[in-house]
Amino acid sequence: MSDSFPENFNDVDKEIYSYLKLDSPSSFLLFAGAGSGKTRTLVNVLEHFKRNDLKRIIDAGSKVAVITFTNAACDEIKHRLQYDPAFEVSTIHSFAWSLIKPFSEDIREFLRNQLQKQIELLEDKIHKARDKNGKTAISNSRSRDSKQKRLEQLDDITEFSYSSSSGRPERDALNHAEIISMAAAFIADSPLMQRLLISRFPILLIDESQDTNKDLLNAFISAQQSNKELFVLGLFGDMMQRIYGGGKDDLDTDLPDDWKKPAKLINYRSPKRVVSLINDIRFEIDDMQQAPHDNAIEGVVRLFIVDSDQRNKHLLEASIRQSMADITEDELWKEPEKIKCLVLEHAMAAERGVFSEFF
Repeated sequence: MSDSFPENFNDVDKEIYSYLKLDSPSSFLLFAGAGSGKTRTLVNVLEHFKRNDLKRIIDAGSKVAVITFTNAACDEIKHRLQYDPAFEVSTIHSFAWSLIKPFSEDIREFLRNQLQKQIELLEDKIHKARDKNGKTAISNSRSRDSKQKRLEQLDDITEFSYSSSSGRPERDALNHAEIISMAAAFIADSPLMQRLLISRFPILLIDESQDTNKDLLNAFISAQQSNKELFVLGLFGDMMQRIYGGGKDDLDTDLPDDWKKPAKLINYRSPKRVVSLINDIRFEIDDMQQAPHDNAIEGVVRLFIVDSDQRNKHLLEASIRQSMADITEDELWKEPEKIKCLVLEHAMAAERGVFSEFF
């Protein structure tokens, strides 16, 4: 097949595509800062791979795996790839479940060991509690009894289940955290599981890798290091864009020496002053500095610094909107429903949605 690239390919796209060559694979971490077109690069590379190299993957009975963080991102990538079944596009939990689902006995033993440890820990807390009838002691007792009941029912389960869209209480159902911890342990501890992973998915690309569970990510990296000639692990992300805890904090500094580290340093989304602000914020964190797109406008950034102990957040925000209305001569700033507001936590959302008491 020809390696002539489409017009929308840039140098980083070409570089990443070269890493997916199964005769000379290279694993990589792509630094992709805010507005750099990370998803566009991911899809561009996969579309070109589909045209030129996918037959070899199909003939081997394998697939290309793409892990994304949200169902919306999954749907977008699947659509761009025309729902080709040779690409396994899924969230991290669904992907992990697809790996461990056939191993019911291993799942049972993992749960048995985990539950026994958790019960022993709770027993110790209950024993040490000063107030045996206190709220914490009662909660720990209930949790212990629930886990004990689950432990006793394990041998009656013939097949375990998991649903990414519900927290079902059925005794055979696994929760999100269990799926991830099991997959990480199975891959890290079992060469057989590593071989199964690699034979099914010789190419594994992980979007938003900065938010991927550190134990699972370390397990993938370990599998890659043991099978360098057979497996490509590609990570896309930016440590400054972490949203959730539990990720690999040293992702950008603790990778194997033979990994490639391409970077997308142009911010196509933001005005020049926003890019400058981003660079100033991260200046003392790392040496990654973005550049604005040639056609970017100058833009305006206004930063309001307030007392974090401010009691009436609504009045504070209203005063800021009033200031912005005066500065910009734009009366729409005074109408809350016309403003885009980034809400960073559930409690904030509950307060602004007027259901904080219920929350």
